[in-house]
Amino acid sequence: MIVLDASAILAVAHKDSSATRSRHRYFSRLGAWVTAELWRKGHGLSLGDRACLALTRETGGIAYTTDRAWKTIGEEFDIPVRLLR
Repeated sequence: MIVLDASAILAVAHKDSSATRSRHRYFSRLGAWVTAELWRKGHGLSLGDRACLALTRETGGIAYTTDRAWKTIGEEFDIPVRLLR
């Protein structure tokens, strides 16, 4: 599964070379716990950012974003994150 945040969708809309597709999925209880676990003071990740990362971890997918903070958290929690810029 591929998880995109808003910046990735904008990159797709502007014909960035990393254009891809996504699907919707409901969160499990585990996803909710992981979302809470990903909170780190000073990283500036919103609840939505953390939910996307939790969904990526839960599904074994890859998250695409332009937000470098995602990469930092992804490395800490072993979540694959690809930066588009």
